[in-house]
Amino acid sequence: MRALSAKNFATRLKVTSGKSEFAILAKDFNLFTENTQKLIEDLAETKDSLQVRKQHITAILNGVPEAILTVTTSGIIESTNFAADRVLKADNNTLIGLNILQFFEENQQVEKLTDVVRLQQSSQEFRGLYYNKQPFYMSVSLSPVSSTNNNIWVCVISDVSSWKLAEANLKTKSSELDAILENAMVGIAFIKDRKFLHVNHKFESLFSYGRAQISGMSTRCLYLSDIAFEQLSDEVDAVLNSGENFEGQLEMVRQNGERFWCSVSSKAIDNDVSQQGTIWLFEDVTHQRENEERLVKLASFDSLTGLPNRAVFLDRLEHALHKSHRESGTLAVFFLDLDHFKHINDSLGHKAGDQLLCEVANRLQASIREGDTVARLGGDEFTVILEDVRSAQYVAKIAEKILLAISETYLLDTIEVNISPSIGISLYPADGRDMDTLLKNADAAMYHAKDNGRNNFQFYSAEMNAKAAERLAMETSLRRAVELGELYLNFQPQIDLRTGKVSGAEALLRWNSEQWVNVSPAEFVPILEDTGLIGVVGEMVLTQACEAYMALKDKLVPDFQIAVNLSGRQFKGGQLVSYIRQLLSEIGMSPKNLELEITESILMDNTDLAITTLNELSAIGITLAIDDFGTGYSSLSYLKQFPLNVLKIDRAFVRDVNDNASDAAIVDAILAMSHRLQLDVVAEGVETKEQLTFLRAHDCERVQGYYFSKPLDFDNFSRFIEQDVQGL
Repeated sequence: MRALSAKNFATRLKVTSGKSEFAILAKDFNLFTENTQKLIEDLAETKDSLQVRKQHITAILNGVPEAILTVTTSGIIESTNFAADRVLKADNNTLIGLNILQFFEENQQVEKLTDVVRLQQSSQEFRGLYYNKQPFYMSVSLSPVSSTNNNIWVCVISDVSSWKLAEANLKTKSSELDAILENAMVGIAFIKDRKFLHVNHKFESLFSYGRAQISGMSTRCLYLSDIAFEQLSDEVDAVLNSGENFEGQLEMVRQNGERFWCSVSSKAIDNDVSQQGTIWLFEDVTHQRENEERLVKLASFDSLTGLPNRAVFLDRLEHALHKSHRESGTLAVFFLDLDHFKHINDSLGHKAGDQLLCEVANRLQASIREGDTVARLGGDEFTVILEDVRSAQYVAKIAEKILLAISETYLLDTIEVNISPSIGISLYPADGRDMDTLLKNADAAMYHAKDNGRNNFQFYSAEMNAKAAERLAMETSLRRAVELGELYLNFQPQIDLRTGKVSGAEALLRWNSEQWVNVSPAEFVPILEDTGLIGVVGEMVLTQACEAYMALKDKLVPDFQIAVNLSGRQFKGGQLVSYIRQLLSEIGMSPKNLELEITESILMDNTDLAITTLNELSAIGITLAIDDFGTGYSSLSYLKQFPLNVLKIDRAFVRDVNDNASDAAIVDAILAMSHRLQLDVVAEGVETKEQLTFLRAHDCERVQGYYFSKPLDFDNFSRFIEQDVQGL
């Protein structure tokens, strides 16, 4: 409320009626007094508020560790906070009136405040001087605080000497660490998330990568394959996550593709958080491993021949015995001694003898399978371990192969030499169930071979010797039979159940020997396979079968097929297709009338060759059949891999099809599957009306067996096809 003026006050006295002029004056005066008192109280309150704010600001300024000073335009210090005496090494009273510029070193080129402002735009760090003239590092922030005139500046100064010293120490240690890393004798890499962050010079030379090139690259580049990379990475992660360090040796690859053995170790930068990154050390240990392997070889292998020595032989024999025991298998142990080897040393010298022993070792190794073992026990004594032996006949065949190989002429320094071995053989488990017994019996059998004129092999068991001798005699007779053309064919008719006609015939090889009478193909065909005679005999069978068809062609249905079994050996050499094509062309036979039967083992032995050969045969128009289906590898993969047309159900399933639910289910499944795959089926071994009824009920297309006819010679087969099929 504003006060009354003297004029207004007088006017009011005049115009006011009925009232005391003094009372009105007193009332206005009281009002004036109240207003005045209110103004005084507001002023006091404002003054108190300003005082409190000043105290707060002072407390804040005095509480910070930096020196805060107000200076004039010329740099004279007007006020300071408590920290100024600690930062500048002078009490506040001393600092008042000093020029702030004296606390800058002369070479800082600071002559006025604007120089500080200009320099602090690039860096706020300055080399300063304490009040006692001792140097120190300071961080300075200088700015004006008056917007109307620049006569007041605020300067904030921090002592950063300790920080600068720590920074210098850190740089020194970092330089030292870099020097250590760059001069380390092992490759070092910092890796995170399976990517390189940093590598040292040794790593660059070790792997032929530059650090700029490999930075950020995946560690996959060091490994031989994706599988090796993933396996090791997972293994390392598991070890590091458990808080342990990883160590190991593995084969790695340089940028140029060169492989080498590397010792690696890895440690997490933070054991609690391996994801923060890892440190890896790499060292080329190729030469070290080669030296170790060389030492192992010297300790394990014969220095002359390179064959395993006695210690390795015994170790392998022990493992082979355990394996045979677990799998209920059979193995053979050979003891081999060179006949009259001493004469070679005495007449030609030990150098020639050593040369002969090395050649014998090579021939022995070439005579056995890759998984079998040849060892030299010392002198002219050798041993052989044959694992997974199928039969005594197989063992005898290998022994004969070794006899022939070692008995061939040797050329020792232009001198031709002949030598023969004596071989003793023991079999597990028949001749012993432990190493000592087997070795003792094989040794005894070897001396028995020497007593029998040398240059032969003897089984420890008399029964095995008899079987081996019988097989060799049969092989001799079989060779003569092949040369004289004594092998011949029979034909077993195949009946088409849909038409009731003879739709085909299987050509079966037969041998009637004066010495052995009628020999089963199960006995003499394996001998043909082992001796390689099957190639010549196979061509003979194909030729005679096709010629028989052509001779009977006018009596046969147009789609009649003559079926011929193929041997696995006929696939080798790549001449089978060209031979058949030429044969068919020469005799004028259509390919559609020839069916070739293949066993499952042929398809699996060399899949690539089988696919190529069968595709070429199929392209000609020849029918392809699987013989004895379901008795081989029990794999159905070839049904989609190979161009097959016919499945032949083995007689083993047909025999009990009416009495055995499992056999019935198998035959039913084969028939159903064949129909879905659009394959014809021939059931072998049909001997009863009940079997025929079952097969007919399940839509079997063709059958063969004694129910209709035994295998017939050419004349009887010719008469059979002229008659009506009986029993349908």
